[in-house]
Amino acid sequence: MKKLAILLLMLCAAGIQASFPVLLAADEIRVYVDGTPVAFPDQKPVITGEKRTLVPVRFVTQVLGADVFWDEVTKTAVIENQGKTVTIRSGEKKATIDSAEVALDTGAALMNGRMMVPLRFVSECLGAHVEWNGSQRAVYIATDLSPASIFSGQPYRDLGLPAAGDAQPTASRQPGARVQYVESKELPVDLGGYIIYSVAINDEHICVKQYSRDGSPCPLYIAENGIITRARLFPADIQPSSIFVYKYPLAGEASSEAGLGVLKARNISHLMFEGCINGDPVYLVVNNSSSSSIK
Repeated sequence: MKKLAILLLMLCAAGIQASFPVLLAADEIRVYVDGTPVAFPDQKPVITGEKRTLVPVRFVTQVLGADVFWDEVTKTAVIENQGKTVTIRSGEKKATIDSAEVALDTGAALMNGRMMVPLRFVSECLGAHVEWNGSQRAVYIATDLSPASIFSGQPYRDLGLPAAGDAQPTASRQPGARVQYVESKELPVDLGGYIIYSVAINDEHICVKQYSRDGSPCPLYIAENGIITRARLFPADIQPSSIFVYKYPLAGEASSEAGLGVLKARNISHLMFEGCINGDPVYLVVNNSSSSSIK
């Protein structure tokens, strides 16, 4: 009789466990938005039995910039952003995007008084790119990703920037090499294995939000007063996600920099990014005609 009672208790416990999502330790998961780590001061992210990440709905308002309205009676969160409305209720494996109902592979849940929502689903509804890095147990989110325009360059020999010393990229001498000049407001542009989304320059770095097919930063050449003088090539510096903000240092050694001295942000006239389309080298030149044009 005692053995039967123990067996019944074990079965009941198994049934209870099966009725709730299995959650991994909260401190095992890190979340980054545009390369910046996100702090969760109280309720941490968790991973469900379906291997999906849940985060507090507060994350959506504070980091992704949406408005969230909470209905305590129905346990429902309504998320609004740029004319889109997402409705999701605790305990349900479905949500509503505007008027269309969609199925979820994991539902929202209340934990420690916090509404926890599926990170990937909500982020992608708001137009962000989400990437899970299993080896680092980290989620990388990229925001403000406008559709990239197609590269439309002309022959490099006609529009190429002059170069000092050996700063000119070797591939630019190939017959099929092309170049396109743009202002920063005309980004993003697709360079084949790379997409350049935005650029920003401060006193220490050239910060480039980009997509890279293999996770390596796009080769960058720097022009001072219209002449290419320096290279920033870091092919071995593989990033943990395919969309990232890479900080090319203004200081540092490169093969083409001997005797040039310190590079100052105000002296940069152009940034030239190197890609490859259909086997031909392509170069995107971003104009920085004034030091205040890219902040």
